[in-house]
Amino acid sequence: PASGLVTFGRNTDPGEINIDQETHIRDERSSYTLKNSPVKQVLKIEGNLEGEAHTFEQGVDYALSGNRIDWLPESRRPDAGSTFYVDYVTFEQITVPAGTRVSTYAVRTEQSKVFVTTEEGVLKRTPQGRWEAIIPVMADSPGRAGNVLAGSLVVMPQPLVGVEYVVNRGDILTGVDAENDEELRDRAKHALEVAGKATFSSLESAVKGVEGVTSVLIEDMPGGVLGVVRIIVQGGDPENIERVINDTRAAGIRVEFTRPRIVNLDIDLTVDLNKGVNPTAIQRHVEAEVRSYLSSLDISDDIIYNRVVNCVFGVEGVYDIIELTINAYREGAEESVTSTRQNIEIRADEIALVRDVGVLVRPFEERGR
Repeated sequence: PASGLVTFGRNTDPGEINIDQETHIRDERSSYTLKNSPVKQVLKIEGNLEGEAHTFEQGVDYALSGNRIDWLPESRRPDAGSTFYVDYVTFEQITVPAGTRVSTYAVRTEQSKVFVTTEEGVLKRTPQGRWEAIIPVMADSPGRAGNVLAGSLVVMPQPLVGVEYVVNRGDILTGVDAENDEELRDRAKHALEVAGKATFSSLESAVKGVEGVTSVLIEDMPGGVLGVVRIIVQGGDPENIERVINDTRAAGIRVEFTRPRIVNLDIDLTVDLNKGVNPTAIQRHVEAEVRSYLSSLDISDDIIYNRVVNCVFGVEGVYDIIELTINAYREGAEESVTSTRQNIEIRADEIALVRDVGVLVRPFEERGR
């Protein structure tokens, strides 16, 4: 069966829990891990200092580092061997159990593709301020029937408390059927094509022949270095890709294999509808069309604003687009790139993956026409 990774997440902080008077024994250590995580903030630390009750000062006596209290050098500390007490605030821990089911959207339940998580995961804060867990999943259906494109797994048949969204940010195309005679002949033909080594076309053809590979970009002399070729590959098993590269590259040529940097996309849409249409059906159809376009983008493909517009207007029943905002989040970047009309440029070593598509529809009656 096909297998891959799915992201479970939420856009807002989980609920808060106040922990009062958690006890710790002062010994020779300088750091103490708090018993409940993740920790938001420390409210107060109390203990004995030279035999008298004392409240210690954050930033002067101690600092919070993740889920740990660090006593600062040359700071005041509780008396050796005494008990000190910590009041702090922690976030609720949101766990995704192994065996959780996710699926594609379909009008009829039996037409959806279902995947099941194979491990447990816990939501953790991301640099963008979201809370997410990336968890392995496996398809219920065997072979290629379980393969899905990026952005297809967006439904939780039994929603989990605290989880606001689910999405596969990469293609899951590892499901393989048993080869028939025609497929075997095609594979043999492909093997003959890649026998001619040392050309870009043969290297690209060989890597694209690896199961699960969805996009390939080859750069000659990155950084102006002679004899070096960089190949950027999305999807596929890394070991299989490395093996194919080594079997295909010409003698004296060094091939650098890397993965593209991910640019996550969030889309916010508001559309007016024609009279007499089903708002829910139109909303789902618009989301599916936008996801289909964005999931088809290859490495280095820009997001073309007007193509997103065309996807929306291609849905029967849409009267007008009131608002269309595209937010692009690069990994490690503090700020997003936002477009309300312009294209979003994707660099040569990046690939755009759709994460969230929010569609707000205004029925004919609400727009007063």
